Amino acid sequence: MKFFQNIWQDVRSGQNIDSYITIFIAVVIAILGITGIADEKIILSAVLATLAMVSTGLLVNRQENKRLSDAIANIENLDYLSDRFLLQQYDRDELHKRLRTSRQIFFWGITFTRTIPLLRDDIEYGIENGLQIRILLMKPSSSSVDMAAFRSNNSNVDDLNTDLRSNLSRLLNLASKNVSGKVEVRYVNYLPPYTITCCDPQLINGHMFVRLSSFRVPNQIRPTFELTSANDKYWFNFFVEQFESVWREAESVDPNHIKI
Repeated sequence: MKFFQNIWQDVRSGQNIDSYITIFIAVVIAILGITGIADEKIILSAVLATLAMVSTGLLVNRQENKRLSDAIANIENLDYLSDRFLLQQYDRDELHKRLRTSRQIFFWGITFTRTIPLLRDDIEYGIENGLQIRILLMKPSSSSVDMAAFRSNNSNVDDLNTDLRSNLSRLLNLASKNVSGKVEVRYVNYLPPYTITCCDPQLINGHMFVRLSSFRVPNQIRPTFELTSANDKYWFNFFVEQFESVWREAESVDPNHIKI
């Protein structure tokens, strides 16, 4: 009984239909041959057709086995998988392009001292064409700056505060422009566990780079990975919500805090 139940479930789900058809035809041929109802030519033709179906099924199975073998070969080395995931680098050309074509972008990090000047022209182009940008940084002269300096490979507290105030001044200048887009800047007394650049977080084509923070290692070797809202929906939304949670707790930039 269980055998026939399995057959019925396969038929209802559309699985192994070709195999069941082949078995059925083979049984019919056998019955017709034994009873003498069909002549020899009809039986031979039916046998050839059945063999063709069997051969087709074998070819399909071989192709599926090859794809499975290739997939297994690609995941046998787990170190290779981790390298592929965590050793990605920011595609600067892609980021330049997205700043000019996205609707919304947010940045979350420590100072972005090198990033913002590098992207200034693209940011100006973007906000002139309606781009909404939010930038979340550490608060100058706060305990988070002390922790960032302790964690940093080559910066002390004074360096970080100077970098922060300088970059905040640049950002406030961009935010003051009378354009269709918008630049919002906030700071918070919280040491970010990663640096995030996220484009169009609310759209299906949302794209994000996350660079994990590490203890006293150069920036270029920090573990970095890429997420998209289409392919990594859960974790993409997780990091977006992390940003939103901290953004809600952050303060609007006080110009008196950023005097250099």
